[in-house]
Amino acid sequence: MMLARSCRYAPTCRVCTGCGDQPAASPRRDAWRITLPTLAIVSAFFLPSFEALAEQTLPTRFDENRVFLSAKAPDGEELLFYTDTGGGFNAVTQSVAATYSLADRGSSASGEKAFNLVAFPAFLEESGVPAPPSDPWLDGNLAVVPDERLEMDGFLGSRWFAGRIWQFDYPGETLTRITASDVPTGFEEAPLGFRADDSGARDLNFPRITIRINGEPLEMLLDTGATALLTESAAAAYGSPPETRVAASYIIRSKFEQWREHHPYWRVIEEGEAVTGRAFPMIEVPEVQVGGLSVGPVWFSVRPDHTFKGNMSQMMDKQIVGAVGGSLLQYLRMIIDYPGARAYFQLPGNEEPSRE
Repeated sequence: MMLARSCRYAPTCRVCTGCGDQPAASPRRDAWRITLPTLAIVSAFFLPSFEALAEQTLPTRFDENRVFLSAKAPDGEELLFYTDTGGGFNAVTQSVAATYSLADRGSSASGEKAFNLVAFPAFLEESGVPAPPSDPWLDGNLAVVPDERLEMDGFLGSRWFAGRIWQFDYPGETLTRITASDVPTGFEEAPLGFRADDSGARDLNFPRITIRINGEPLEMLLDTGATALLTESAAAAYGSPPETRVAASYIIRSKFEQWREHHPYWRVIEEGEAVTGRAFPMIEVPEVQVGGLSVGPVWFSVRPDHTFKGNMSQMMDKQIVGAVGGSLLQYLRMIIDYPGARAYFQLPGNEEPSRE
């Protein structure tokens, strides 16, 4: 069936019913804060990490706790790629593919949608952006999509993160690819779930993580790309201009209604964020536990139940009720170990972290 153009999950979701999800748009350029190599060097002395040294600190830019990569094209232009552990594909816009004559790699079909493919360009690797691993669908290449589909130059999703180990330092605004020989010190561990075939081989790489709110365990997509578009009402709460795109977390409507009934003092913005012309509520949860650590407050944007319990759950190892992204992760350093199916969390500056 026809997939919603705006849906971040469209490249893998074959049962789209127009859930109203919104692609991550490019951030306000004047608000970016680029990470500096010196910051990465200094951080190496102070951040507890895996026994092995950091392998590669990427040219990372954070905007409103959303993670972008910056690359220099052959003509000196800066290209921007949005990174998203909850996104389905790796892609580049038609204009970028044409402007830089990216090598044609044929096409690949996804349901009823076929994408032209181009090779991952060498200039991205020269800028410090690793090439994606090979996978059965894209084979390490980039899908070519209309410019209006991405609203940025490129997109790197779950297939790009797969098979490797990454450290997201939200307070320090760095993304680092690391190698490991041991469990990291100074971090709290949490298991991740991935959908796999009968042989145990993963056919998708969307990570599932368990969080706790008021003691209740909730299964969620670990989604660093989750984004909300602030309405005028929510902008006041955030202290940001209307139509600012911010990192988000998501919760299904039925759970939102339970929270509102049982916790009437939790702050709710009825029309907090606008996605593809539709307004959704937002709710501020005072405290969330992840990996044994307590953080908060955390804003959740509401989504229809079928978005996660139906559509997205088909791509997970268990049914989920939402996603956790930068509105939660902003407080943390996080390591995602895809081969080991583990995540590790640390509260910076707190050697004795708060526990549930």
